[in-house]
Amino acid sequence: MKIAVATNDYATVAGHVGRCKGFLIYEIDDNNNVISKKEVANTFTNHAGGTHNHHHHGHGHDSSEHGETAHKNIAEGIEYADYLICRAAGPGLVNSLAANNIRTVFTKIDSADEALKLLIANALEQEESECDH
Repeated sequence: MKIAVATNDYATVAGHVGRCKGFLIYEIDDNNNVISKKEVANTFTNHAGGTHNHHHHGHGHDSSEHGETAHKNIAEGIEYADYLICRAAGPGLVNSLAANNIRTVFTKIDSADEALKLLIANALEQEESECDH
């Protein structure tokens, strides 16, 4: 199983997937042990690193061609993980990821490693997305 975590510092869970600086990608074995942990920079959207242009495509939360392409790029960038842990994401991204069999899990937990442990133990409480768009 693969679990991705949106992050800005490779230690904590980021506030918004489209604007995060990167992702942690964990590979989990059948005994729920972490067998690898990789840092991947978010080069998949115009949101990353603060280069988002609000007039270009409606915040990326619509079904425009650009939004769909960015969402596909995120799915590819997180290596089609089984789960994406984050604090916030728009419904368009959540639906696009779901279409690629990636479940988005929203959390208020700060630590990426702690959120991962709770998810593996089926104890990570699903929160509301903090997305304000």
